[in-house]
Formats: sequence, C-alpha cells, structure tokens
Amino acid sequence: MLEQTTNRFAVLVEEDDNEALVKDDSNDKVIDKGIENVEPEVNFDLNHFSEDVKVKLAKELKSLGPMNSEKKKRNGRGARKKEASLYLKEMVRDENVFFIGLMETKMSNIGRMEVNCLLGNEWDYFHQPAVGTSGGILVLWNIKLVSFEVCEASSQLIIGNLSIPCLGMWKIATVYGSRCNKERGDLLSQLERSMENSSPSIIGGDFNCILNKEEKRGGKRFMFSKVPRDMQSFMVNSDFYDIGVVGPRYTWCNNKEGNSRIWERLDRCILNSLAMQKLPLVVNRHLARMASDHCPIVLKMDDRIRFKSRTIKFEDTWKSYPAAKNIVFHSWKKQDEGNEYEVLRKKLNRTLKSLFFWSRNKCKDLNVLKDNLKKEILDFQNKEALNNNWSAEDLFLLRNKVHQLNITMKRLSTWWNQRAKARWHEEGNTNSKLHNFATARRNGNRIFQVKDEANKVHMDEDQIEKVFTKFFEKKWEYRECEVTGWPQIMENQKLNAEDMDLLNAEFTENEMQTAVFQQGKNKSPGADGVTSSFYKCYWNIVWDTLWKAVRKIFSSSHMNKDWKDTLIVLIPKIRNPLFPSNYRPISLCQTNYKIVATMIVNRLKKGMDRMTSEEQVAFIHGRSIAEHCLLAQEIFHKFKISKNKKGMMAVKLDMEQACDSMGWNTLRHILRWYWFPIIFSNLILECVVDVRFSIIINGKNSDWIKAHSGFHQGCPLSPYLFIMCFQLMTNLLEQNGRSLGIQISSGGPKISHLLYADDALIFSHASIELARKMKTIVKKFCKWTGQRINIGKSQLLFGKIVNHRMRRKIGRLLGFKIVKEMRYLGVKISLERMKMADYQEVLSNAMERLNVWSRKSLSLGGKLILIEGS
Repeated sequence: MLEQTTNRFAVLVEEDDNEALVKDDSNDKVIDKGIENVEPEVNFDLNHFSEDVKVKLAKELKSLGPMNSEKKKRNGRGARKKEASLYLKEMVRDENVFFIGLMETKMSNIGRMEVNCLLGNEWDYFHQPAVGTSGGILVLWNIKLVSFEVCEASSQLIIGNLSIPCLGMWKIATVYGSRCNKERGDLLSQLERSMENSSPSIIGGDFNCILNKEEKRGGKRFMFSKVPRDMQSFMVNSDFYDIGVVGPRYTWCNNKEGNSRIWERLDRCILNSLAMQKLPLVVNRHLARMASDHCPIVLKMDDRIRFKSRTIKFEDTWKSYPAAKNIVFHSWKKQDEGNEYEVLRKKLNRTLKSLFFWSRNKCKDLNVLKDNLKKEILDFQNKEALNNNWSAEDLFLLRNKVHQLNITMKRLSTWWNQRAKARWHEEGNTNSKLHNFATARRNGNRIFQVKDEANKVHMDEDQIEKVFTKFFEKKWEYRECEVTGWPQIMENQKLNAEDMDLLNAEFTENEMQTAVFQQGKNKSPGADGVTSSFYKCYWNIVWDTLWKAVRKIFSSSHMNKDWKDTLIVLIPKIRNPLFPSNYRPISLCQTNYKIVATMIVNRLKKGMDRMTSEEQVAFIHGRSIAEHCLLAQEIFHKFKISKNKKGMMAVKLDMEQACDSMGWNTLRHILRWYWFPIIFSNLILECVVDVRFSIIINGKNSDWIKAHSGFHQGCPLSPYLFIMCFQLMTNLLEQNGRSLGIQISSGGPKISHLLYADDALIFSHASIELARKMKTIVKKFCKWTGQRINIGKSQLLFGKIVNHRMRRKIGRLLGFKIVKEMRYLGVKISLERMKMADYQEVLSNAMERLNVWSRKSLSLGGKLILIEGS
C-alpha cells in the first residue's frame, strides 16, 4: 500500500495468507462485520425418493451427529478473512496509506461493493485472479491522492505507473513470487525487462526467497544456491537496492512450535538509484504479524532532509575553482590577535565562512548547470547537423560547452565522492552513481528507534538522544584499575637509550608536513569543519600558522582543549540494530588534533615491533594477519588428530567495547612500564584524557559528554596505545601461565595464545586446573585494565578426544558457550571437514557488497578493492 504521512507519504506492502472479505456470489449480499458468505437455500422433496433411499439417507444423517439449527457459515480465505479486513482498515487509518499491495488473496474475483466495504469508495483497485486456490494479487490506491495505471499483469506481478503530486511518475511493481524456481526465474526476467532505469522504481512484495543466512532462523541451514544468486544478480544488473528495515527482522513465520518453528524474510521492498536519489530519506518498517503469517511492510518516503548541524565544512569541489585560492589567500593574510591557538582558529573560521558565502552566491548548482550545458550542447549539435549558418565561432562555443560539462561532471563526482567515503576512485573510477552509495550510507546509518535499559522502545528523536547519552555516559565513566602485581617487563621490550633520544628530539616542520599528507582522502571533518584536503591544497598559504600552533603543543606538553572536542558517529554493527550497544562509536577527530597525533604515532611505531610480542599481529609493520590465520588453522588441525589423553581446548575471548573501556590509569602506568620519557608520556596523555564527545544522531549533535576512560576509535594513536596495554595479557600468560599452551609438533614451540588487537585465542590442555588458571589470568587482566569479558560472545572449543563430562565441567567453570566451530579473524575454524556450504557466506557477502555499487561501472582495480573489503 502507499501511505501519506505528515512528512510526505509512505508505501505499505501487505502480504496476507488468511481471510478478510466474504461476498455472497449468489445474491450479491454484502454483510457488515467482515462480509460473510451466505449459503444459498436448497429445498429437497423427499417424496421423489424410494423408501430404501430414504432409509439410507437417514442412517447417513444420523452418523453425522447432532447439527446446529443455524445455517452453517463458510469461513473466508485469503483476502476475505474477517480479521485481515479489520486489521487492514486500522492500518490504513493509522499509517495514512495511499497505495496497497495484497499478495496471495486466494480470490478468483472481487467486486466494487467488496472494495467499498473494505476501504471506502475513494479507493480504486486492480485484481489479478488467483490460480486455483493459491496466488492472486490485489492493488488498491486512493484516487483522491494518487493515480495508478496498470502496464503489465501476470500471476506473479502487477506493474504500473503511479502518479504522485509534486513527485511525478513512479514505476511500481507488486510481486508474489512463485515457489517454483523456474517460474521465479521468469519473474526476475520479466522484472528486468520491464523496470527500466529511466524512472524512479519500487518493487515490493513476497519474493519467496532469502538472500543470506541472517534472513533465516530455524529449519535447514541456509544455502547460497541458485535462488539467492539469481535474486542478487537481478538487483545488481537492474540497479536495485535493498534498504535497511525498522522492526522485526523476519517477515514470515510458519507458526509451528518448538524446534519446528521457522522465521524467514521472504518479503522486501527494493528501490532503484533514481528512487533513492529523489527520496534521500526512506524508512522501511516491518509491522507486527496479526491477521497473517506474513508481516505487513510499510515504506515511508520523505524527499526532504532536515539538516540539524550548522557547522560550515570544507567542500573538496571548491579546490577546482581558481577563485577559491584567492579567497583563501586574502582571508588568511589578515592579522589576528591572541595566542597561537586562537590565531589559527580565527583564520580557519574566517576562511571557511568566506568560501561558503562565495560558493553560495557565485557558484551555480552543479546539477542545474549540468542539465543546462547538456541542453546547450544539444542545440549546437542540432544546428551543426542542419548546417544553418554554422561558423568557426559556433564550433569554438560548442567545444567550450563540452569542456565545461566535463569539468562540471568531475565536480559532481567529487561532491558525491566526499559523501560516499568510497575508495574506488583511487583506481580511476569516477562513477556518476556515487550518490547511490552516499544515500545508502545515510539510510543505513539513520536511527529510527532504540531500546533503553528497561526494554522500552523509543521513536521520538529527543528520547533517542537521551537513551544514547545515558548509555555513553555510563560507558565512559571512570574505571578503577589496579596497578600492582603486574608481570615484569622483558628487558628487550623496554625502551633503550636510542629510542629515548628519538622520542625526546624536537619535532620539525617536515614531520608536520609528512603527517598532514598522510591523512586519508574523504575523511569526515570534526567539529571545526576543516578537512586535510584544505591543508593539502593551500599548504603554501597556511603552513606557517599551523606550525606555530603545533609547535606550541610540543614545547608546552599541553594541548588546547577545543582541539580535543570530538564528534561521534554511530555505525551499526548488525542488521536492524535496536540497542545502543549494537552501534560502533567512531570518532570524528578534528584535523588539527589528528595531525599532532599522527606526528606522535610516526615516532612511536618505530619501536612497536620490539615492544609487543610476536603473538600480537595488529598494526605492527611486517606482521601478517594471513600467517596468523594459517597458524590458528594448524593448531585446530592438531585438535582434530591429537590422541593425547588429556585432550585440548581453545578459548576465544570477546571484550565488551574493548577500545572504549580501557582505563586511563592503566595507560599512565603502561607508559612507565615501558620506560617512556616523561615529556613524551605527557604528550600522549594530553591526546587521550579530558576529551569531550558529542554524538551525531540523525544529523543533530547531542550535548557534550565528558569522558573519563577509553580510547576513541578514529584517533591515530588509539590502536597503538591499546595493543601496548594488551601486552599485559601476553606477559601474564608467559610468566604465570607456563603450563598453558600446546605444541603442534614434537620439539616445536609451545603456543599459549594468539592476538589480533583484542581478538584473543588461548590454548591449553583440557583440565579443570588449567581452566581455573586461565580464568584467574583473565580476571587479573580485567582488574588491571578496566576491561570486561562479553560472556555471551566468548566461546569454548574442545578437541575430539575430550569427553562430554569434562566439557560440561569446564564450560560451567568458565561460563562460556561450548561450540563445535568458531570464527577467528573472519575465518571459520571447525574440527569437521569443511564443506562447500561453509563457504557460502563468502559468496553471499561478496554479492551484497556488489549490490551497494553498480559493478558495471567499476574498473578491475575497483572490483578488487570492493571484494577485498567484503
């Protein structure tokens, strides 16, 4: 259905397998309260039957038992069910629907009177009859709000043109996919032919297929077979996108009990790129199942984006205008009073404002300019074809217009590329469909609802902000960490005299320039709105002022607090996130802050390979994650073939918000533990402590939250500081857990653990004593660092020879879930032989990644980057 909302409108697709309307076909009698069937009256004259027949009929009637004197009423099915009728009316009223698609109506026909009773006489309809007792599609639309013209109809779909005031013509397809693979293939072929890319298009309904394992629960294991592959290939080839959903993850349930109960997402709404471009904000809601085993889908669309932030941000497109350099030069050379920080802040604010107002007054809208140039080029080319007074001046103007169009297209690509945060352009791709990726990111990151600690759902934006603010205030609270009883640091891990001389040396202008040009492209700006592109482009103008401010920090070991103010964006960790913990907080540090932090990191990381043990491979130059994966697989192969009577076990530890939970007191003592110079230690602490955060929720910045613990993700320093603190785990295992660990081969080294940042695998022989020792070591580490173990995600895997009694004892002692397979660094590890089905997820993820970008428009290098990221 389509629905009108206070913002604009919405689309509702309702799938119903039950009953709603009942009509008397014989006398066309419509009854209120659901429109029920009335059995036609039939009179029997018994005088026409012989006595033997009468006796036989009497016996048969007697065997049927007592019968109610009331006329028996037939229950409606499909779209004629009374409950579905009442639910549909309520939904149209509550959701302000203006277009409806009903699938599997199970009706051979429907009359005008039935529709009037169902929704009212302001609704028009088109019905595709059911085939026998299955199928049937009914579409209805409110003629006071929209008009709809059917273009194609078959047993599996209805396609038409929907005219919406102020939004123009839309192509709408209502789908009921067959369970037969061949017929579903015919459906996809028909959709590919009919849903052209020249108009905004929406396809919604029951496709009777799922795309990945996350869309199914219960029953047989999901297989990435031909059905999902064909569906995803259709979406990629036809430029359709599956947007995120709000509400229940699954749209269908078989309503059975116990282990036989199955949930699947069979129904979906997909949009093409033109639809997403025209309606940047789309909300796809799954409502509760009431009158059917399918849940209704409401697609609400809003063509207006309400930007809450008023921060002026540097646009990369400004660099392509020669006039912008003059504006920067004249704005920057003005004299300002104050200390080094204040002078830099005033110059940046003045320059950004000058560029912003210049672009608003002088620069034309790029999309409008592109359309005008295309029209002018076409006029010139028509004139040339007709040879009407064609002159050399006209040829010059034509070439000039083509040149301007190419520049405009590049500027448009740059504008969208800055918002898409994509890396395909690094391989030469300047795709004009970058807006699809940017729009998909915006839709995917928008928060429509959240649950608080009391499991209450909030949908009001102010309440959503309060829930997140409360969550992060608790998360960044002060953590009491013990700093006694730490393991001894190895002599080769301590900083030597050469390292200290390097760290104590004065920072130079060249180091600052290196740090500036190390900053990544298209990184989102912080609270000041300045990007690294600004410094890189106008380096010769701005470097001196920037250097004075940066040098002030290193000379005083004190950073201006305004530089540490950080914005937080929330990236969903899972599909359909509902709790604040389902989001990953990413810090948008200010560019000035990142330059200082990068200069410190460039010195710090030179000694990281010696400071961290070989078990840790994250962020250390020369260490390979692939080698770590191979080593883990070799160890688990030993689990499978070992005949040692003790047996073996592996524990996978998962830390709760590890980077954001590290205690600052731990960092202070870690720096002393490694023998860092006092001045350099103070510089590191200045970048970490006394930080304020503001969370961006749907484009609006929350109030500032003062943090008392944690390293913010997005800061160049955070990964290195985190693995330095995590070195406590390695030293503790090596010194106090020597009985832990296993040998892959005789005479080989004993391996007790593997680390990638906070992803930890610990190995030992399977015994209660070793499990207790392992638990003690983990508890000590948590007390020293403020970390917490995520019991629900930590896992325990045993070798084949370990008996079930021992497994249960160790499982109860540690409190972790016992599994037969686990994932480490994205690779599935199992003691069983890997089957083709175990790699289906790789194909599924790759296809999903391809669907966020038009694969036809990518070069070979761009496709490689895309696949590597999946």
